[in-house]
Amino acid sequence: MVIDQNSDTVEKFFDEWEKEKPKKFTPEQLWALTSGFSKSLDSGSCGYVFKGIYNGQKVAVKVLKEEILGDDIKDQFMAEVSTLGNTHHRNLVKLYGFCFQPKMKALVYEFMEKKSLDKVLYGKSSIKSETLCNIAIGTAKGLSYLHEDCQPSIIHYDIKPSNILLDSRFSPKIGDFGMARLLKMDATHVTMSKFRGTPYYCAPELSLPYLKVNHKCDVYSYGMMLFDIVSMRKHERQDAEHWFPRKVWDKYQKGKLEEVMADCIEAKDRKMAKRILIIALSCVEFWDSDRPSMKDVVRLLEGTKEPQMRSNHFLSSLQASASTVAPDRNYRNVKIESVLKWRNFNPLEEKQNIGTSRETINRRDEEKKAFEGNATPIQRQQQEHAIKQDVHGQSHFPLFLFSLVLILFLKYYFDSFFIWIRKTAP
Repeated sequence: MVIDQNSDTVEKFFDEWEKEKPKKFTPEQLWALTSGFSKSLDSGSCGYVFKGIYNGQKVAVKVLKEEILGDDIKDQFMAEVSTLGNTHHRNLVKLYGFCFQPKMKALVYEFMEKKSLDKVLYGKSSIKSETLCNIAIGTAKGLSYLHEDCQPSIIHYDIKPSNILLDSRFSPKIGDFGMARLLKMDATHVTMSKFRGTPYYCAPELSLPYLKVNHKCDVYSYGMMLFDIVSMRKHERQDAEHWFPRKVWDKYQKGKLEEVMADCIEAKDRKMAKRILIIALSCVEFWDSDRPSMKDVVRLLEGTKEPQMRSNHFLSSLQASASTVAPDRNYRNVKIESVLKWRNFNPLEEKQNIGTSRETINRRDEEKKAFEGNATPIQRQQQEHAIKQDVHGQSHFPLFLFSLVLILFLKYYFDSFFIWIRKTAP
């Protein structure tokens, strides 16, 4: 844009830019714009939401509970402000301001008439299937913006129906960026030090601390959410037998995808619903490299690109869902268990706690017969590499400890030797 320096354009530009930045509110200002916090909209474990008026527009003021304000919550608060304060997209919720004072921690958002997507999907309100499709597309566009167009790009980490807000026209807006993380411009991944996200919706790699993750973890969560959108049901059973994507895959193979669709989806929209389910299956692949980007997901939903299904789609990856891995389990055991579940594609087998990497290797030959008949060469290579890498890390620890002791001993010996030389020298 060319700016005419002889006019008020520059001043107007910076005035508008200043307005876009989140405003810092005082507790007194929040008291005034909410009429004394008199109109409650919602309450939860983290805080209370009140309706207010700011600059003539309806806003939602989220006041955090003081007792839950630990270091993690403060980090999430700062992530929310820094992320939404620097992003602008029609499918991201707008943050008008915040309050961060000893007696009050609050966030001021644009008001969303229809609340969150989970209220629509799991409630008794009726909604057109065309509207559900538009919600899926709008959410995908918002995620694509975060991943592709933001500098630095942003990983949300907690995509689920309750974090998708709806305005009066059911236009979706992604919210709750408390777990979001900025990805440096030259980085392709980040290393996780602790669990993030909601277990059922989170990608397998998010359940394993110190594992490298990228934007594809959001793609996985989005795919899990698509299943909820098409079926209009919660699917939080976490055992392999009841894991919903496996049911969808079985129905797809039998040509009966209609059986997992919500009753409200009209006959004319069932073709699109089938397409969404197929896209969802590709989004929840076990390996992040097999999942599409959100930009491709938008193209798939809008019909400018056709989804490609592999013949052995989910034969193994369904068994390695993050929903079957508890985030607070021992890291080494969880990693081995995930690998074994990926190899063992019997959905009725109960999860087993695998003790050590050596025990895993002892079972390898027995499992290999079942695995090799269905896995591709690339999958076999990735599988073997994952187990060897784990054993490699374990076997090197004693060597590292021995080397450390040896270095300390040699240092002590030479220090003593030189002290003796100085004392005996004439």
